[in-house]
Amino acid sequence: MGAVAGFKSVDPDVMDLARSTGAKAWRLFIKIRLPQALPELFTGLKVGAALAATAAVVAEFVASNRGLGYLLLEYNGNLETAMVFAVVILLSLMGLALYGLVELSERLAIPWHTRQRRASEPLPAA
Repeated sequence: MGAVAGFKSVDPDVMDLARSTGAKAWRLFIKIRLPQALPELFTGLKVGAALAATAAVVAEFVASNRGLGYLLLEYNGNLETAMVFAVVILLSLMGLALYGLVELSERLAIPWHTRQRRASEPLPAA
């Protein structure tokens, strides 16, 4: 849903100006629509990264005989509290690493976006 909103948020005047210069649909997409939608796309990727780690563990709870979700259930069933915490910490680190990877990709892909600027940085000259 965020991607659709990002692609629809393009200023129509900018699109009209680009069309008046003879820009074709592919160039409009690459130069205007995609850069405008990237912040929304990365927001969706961050949410997806967090949910993917959770979904993988839940899937291992239900139908697996290996993996961290399976180990979590086994250790919990055997009352091995230290190992349960170890698996939870490992899962947390994996989720944070995946989120961090998406965050780093966002910083590299759209350094011009306002979310990427720090408060102490001056605004670019107009």
